[in-house]
Amino acid sequence: MTNKGSGSQHIPALVGLGVILLAAVLVILLRGSDGAFGDSRLATLALAQATVTDAVRVLETHSDEAYAELKSAAQRLGAVDTRGLTSAQSSAIRSLQSHASTLQDGRDAHATLAAANQSLDQIVPIVIDRANILEQAAIVQNRSIVAAQLERMRMLASGIRRDTASLTRGGSVPAITSQNMLDADMAMAQIVRGFEEGDPVLGLRAVSDGEALEALSALRDATARLGDAVRDVLAVADQLGAESALRQQLLTVSAELS
Repeated sequence: MTNKGSGSQHIPALVGLGVILLAAVLVILLRGSDGAFGDSRLATLALAQATVTDAVRVLETHSDEAYAELKSAAQRLGAVDTRGLTSAQSSAIRSLQSHASTLQDGRDAHATLAAANQSLDQIVPIVIDRANILEQAAIVQNRSIVAAQLERMRMLASGIRRDTASLTRGGSVPAITSQNMLDADMAMAQIVRGFEEGDPVLGLRAVSDGEALEALSALRDATARLGDAVRDVLAVADQLGAESALRQQLLTVSAELS
């Protein structure tokens, strides 16, 4: 569940900036002296490059403004006359339209991811606090085993929060990260059940005294809320995965439009 170094995280942003600058230069060069585009072929290619720019901006920011600009550009691109373009350029425009649609479809997925990330920022500290309380309350248990399992729970909860934040930044592979989150959530549920019912594999016995039962109930509620946030992320993992390869595909489209 660890992240790559900060240097590697800046590479996609630099590449995206390069695409934006390239498209901007092309648009300027292709404008006529009176501000209108020249022939329809050049206008189409300039619009396509501008759409690439908008798509990269969506990948970088996921802002409402970026989505609106991409939607507008994609609509204009859908109405252009592609006669006069090479077959490779026409194919690139069709690919670009498909990529733009994928990004638009992913808007709700990113809203869900952002909401889950915000929820986890609130829930994970609660889980950690409830685990601390249970550790102090479970006095009839083997102290070292209780401490080890609850420390494991705290680490799992913190790892889920880091993974969700990494997905929000685009710094991890959605399929791998979402599976890690699911595994962590299941492991936390097993620990809670161990305190409820006993678990010889984990070395836990069911708690029975009132203070420990109250602490366990609070921990169960907190981990259930955390699990809800994890399932929200898992529900959009496929859509996030569909976007993960788009950056390189957009660079390919940009090259084919040249």
